[in-house]
Amino acid sequence: MADLNSTNKLIDKALVSFTKGMDKVEPKFAKLLIEWVEKFRTTNGNLVRGQSSLDRLSGFRKAIDGIIKKSGYEGQVRDFIATYTPLSDAIRAIHAELSDLEILKSFTNPFQQNAIKQVTDGMVGAGLDTALVNPIQQILFVSINQGSSLTDTIKSITDILVTNEKRQGVLKRQALQVSRDALGQYEGVVNEAVRSKYKLDAFLYIGSLVKDSRKQCEEWATTTKHGKKGLLLFSELEDEIQWAENNGTGMIPGTTPENFAQNRGGYNCRHTAYPVRSSVYIKKNS
Repeated sequence: MADLNSTNKLIDKALVSFTKGMDKVEPKFAKLLIEWVEKFRTTNGNLVRGQSSLDRLSGFRKAIDGIIKKSGYEGQVRDFIATYTPLSDAIRAIHAELSDLEILKSFTNPFQQNAIKQVTDGMVGAGLDTALVNPIQQILFVSINQGSSLTDTIKSITDILVTNEKRQGVLKRQALQVSRDALGQYEGVVNEAVRSKYKLDAFLYIGSLVKDSRKQCEEWATTTKHGKKGLLLFSELEDEIQWAENNGTGMIPGTTPENFAQNRGGYNCRHTAYPVRSSVYIKKNS
């Protein structure tokens, strides 16, 4: 029998591992980047103004690519992306268990490839450029043009790059933000596609409850209105969402029955909404 919580377990394990990995990567990444900055020419401790320094700065993005590899960050991203394959397998197994559906790899593969592209863009592509590369490049550009102290320039970079008591370092913050959203959103996208393709008429809302679980999650995970715990009919979902918006907290604006599998109980919701064919699910669990 498929473990209905297997996807949440996989996601939680991947997030814990990635977070621990980033704790190791961040100081290595910072050290390598600072070493690159220290190679700018200086006079009396100040950055040399002029074309030679600007020419070196033009290679900053390429230098970041090398630092990504040497620091171990590339490996952490690769290991995180590898989670999509067992997660896809678990999703298919659960749908076979719940509604006797045979979901082929050819069905989930396009969603998986798109999700991986989004993660890659966020962690090492355009998202990293916006969060880290461009701000640091701007610091260097200004420092070069002003002939600033190399020590002061390095301090300015370190302040945004290295985690301290006041804030998280920009690399770690960007990577963890992308990772927190990525796997859960992928699962939701696939579940919605399954619901739409097979015209499934209900959701099974599952997941553990904790002290700070939202009111709507408590309601949906424990309801027995239709004879089975956590079973929500698609035809009644609009009313359920309206109830949550009026009585709960943290619902994502624009949540509808059609995107419920993705948005579920709101921002950073750790529950899962599996689409099911209610007649099959009730019969299999009678």
